[in-house]
Amino acid sequence: SNSVAAGGGSGSVTITSATGCTWTAVSNDGFITVTGGASGSGNGTVNYSVAANSGPARTGTITIAGQTFTVNQGSGCSYIIAPTNVNVPTAGGSGSINVTSVTGCVWTAVSNDAFITVTGGASGSGNGTVNYSVAANSGAARSGTITVAGQTFTVFQDGVAGGGCGTPTIINSLVSFSGSGSLAAPTCSAQGYSNDYVLNATVTNISSQTLCSLSLQVVELSETGGTSPAVPFRLISADGATCTTGGLVGSIQTITTPATLAPGQSANVIFRIAMPTARRFRFTFNVVGGIQTASMRVLPAAKSITTPDPINVDIDLRRNSVKGTTERRRND
Repeated sequence: SNSVAAGGGSGSVTITSATGCTWTAVSNDGFITVTGGASGSGNGTVNYSVAANSGPARTGTITIAGQTFTVNQGSGCSYIIAPTNVNVPTAGGSGSINVTSVTGCVWTAVSNDAFITVTGGASGSGNGTVNYSVAANSGAARSGTITVAGQTFTVFQDGVAGGGCGTPTIINSLVSFSGSGSLAAPTCSAQGYSNDYVLNATVTNISSQTLCSLSLQVVELSETGGTSPAVPFRLISADGATCTTGGLVGSIQTITTPATLAPGQSANVIFRIAMPTARRFRFTFNVVGGIQTASMRVLPAAKSITTPDPINVDIDLRRNSVKGTTERRRND
């Protein structure tokens, strides 16, 4: 017999017999192929190959000179879960996780936190679904996990609304930023704008504290490398902005979902910028927010937060590039 890894491989079997004694070698399983020495006489060698295995461990045989040669191959099971995380409101809720795998590949689902319960699909084989519930939260924002098929599913749950959030201030040093964008039809063509630029951004909490009351404040929104356009760039996705008012320096765009950001959690933000005829521009903003505390006591801002440089996003439509810079100092 021989043991073969999931990735497959090859091997050989030596036959010892008297001169003139004939023999054959025949595979009894589709994943094993006799590649040499399918027949012979006297002493000889049989060569074989074993295909890669994407399923559970398996065993196959080759009949050689009337005897059985066994091949044991390790498991090649792999698993995909979707989604990999979820945001849950303070009131709690329920949801499901889809597991994708090959028939015969077994898996389990186990909650690692008391406020999360696996309500269905605690074990399965191949494709399947895991159901879970999340208890109501009466305290600060929290996160927990379920281990599904050896992978981690993360639950981010909001804390009590309006309670325990420190005074909002600039928190650029506590977050990272990434984004990509594209041109879209103009919302404000009647006001002289040629296009909208839609920037899909991700703001991630890189601190060890939960952030709350989050918003983005415009510091700069202007043409770079050219003359100023006849109408100003305008962040029309800002709170209360229209084609003729708001959306300029000092404007705020509130992040409402999720209400809080636990450590490692991200918020997806869509900026929509009304553009005059221009190919390059800079969008600079501050991330503003507070620190979630377990009680109503407010932490002094100076103790928890520095005031770093704002986040710059340089957009060059001629090169279809978006370059962002963010201050990474942490003081938490």
